[in-house]
Amino acid sequence: MRWVLWRDVRRMSRRHLAYRTLQLTHGDTVRWVSGDINGFLETLELETAKMRANAELSKNPNAGSRLMVELAVYTAAADAALRAYGGATASAHWVMADIGWNLYRRMLVLSSLPSRMISRGPERRLCWTLGGLLIFPFRPVGTPGYEAQIFRNGKNIHTRFTHCPPQTLALRMVSGGTTKDYKRYRREALFATYAGRQGVRGK
Repeated sequence: MRWVLWRDVRRMSRRHLAYRTLQLTHGDTVRWVSGDINGFLETLELETAKMRANAELSKNPNAGSRLMVELAVYTAAADAALRAYGGATASAHWVMADIGWNLYRRMLVLSSLPSRMISRGPERRLCWTLGGLLIFPFRPVGTPGYEAQIFRNGKNIHTRFTHCPPQTLALRMVSGGTTKDYKRYRREALFATYAGRQGVRGK
């Protein structure tokens, strides 16, 4: 699984960086050529190894929690690698968000495939897909994995997650940083949640 994720991260990074204008820390804008992208990927591999060493993957109790923490490691490493390679913080954040969303979207499309084959109703699709996601990867097995309060209101499933392993990792990463870093993380996480919901509904 890790090899598959790394292959996808490399491919998506090349796709996003080949045609994107980046702003550098000193204010110039550039478009990277193949050599620049290769250098970034080398830095990304080093940053990923460094962050994975501190991610405490073995402490997560099930495969779903470990998968989502691994995804968080790759997206955070992409952000750090871009900044280490001279990218301005804003450009690094946008690229990180795009790479992370592409990885997340692929998983979401696969998870929602059965419901999209069975029903055309967006609300029913969303309900069935949510039920599947609560089996994998978001199965609430309790801390240090996902922990959630789940209840039904008629046919609708309601969830309130009280512990999220990727968020715990993000908090550890920014513990020596600023409140602004954490607010940015929350804003991007909320955007991904909304975009994912729209993707399941087929909008």
